[in-house]
Amino acid sequence: MATAATSNRRAGSGTWQISSVSGKQAGDSVLSGDTIHLRNLFGAGSYLDISGGAAAAQTQAAIYDVSTNSSNDRVGAGTASWRILAKTSNPLDRAVRENDIVLLWSLYDVGGFLETNGGGPMPTEALIDVCTSAYWDRSNGNCGFWRLTKAQA
Repeated sequence: MATAATSNRRAGSGTWQISSVSGKQAGDSVLSGDTIHLRNLFGAGSYLDISGGAAAAQTQAAIYDVSTNSSNDRVGAGTASWRILAKTSNPLDRAVRENDIVLLWSLYDVGGFLETNGGGPMPTEALIDVCTSAYWDRSNGNCGFWRLTKAQA
């Protein structure tokens, strides 16, 4: 999996729907610390998922490669479950809001922070590889920070 130069390279490709693993209803506030699924809305939709061990070309800190999968629990082990952690928000009530910066921690096996990574296999039109890492900001360059924005209509 990789990032792209635009937020909507193909219709829905840059749009992710957040849903609760614990059964919160659509429209309920997402709180820092919640367990979520992230579903990409491109085509039939697919979930952000751990897809195996990190590739040799990824950094030494890389743990798992990341892709998408049609199932929100591909092997029954939480491969598509993530803990969302807000860097901060205003007011300080744990709610995650538009434009907040978040970290995403995989709940599969030993976990890892979702990050951009310079190495690894990338599809055509891709910019930067994505994997999980043992560190929330491995390169001191915000590689593990993600900003939440509303989808464009």
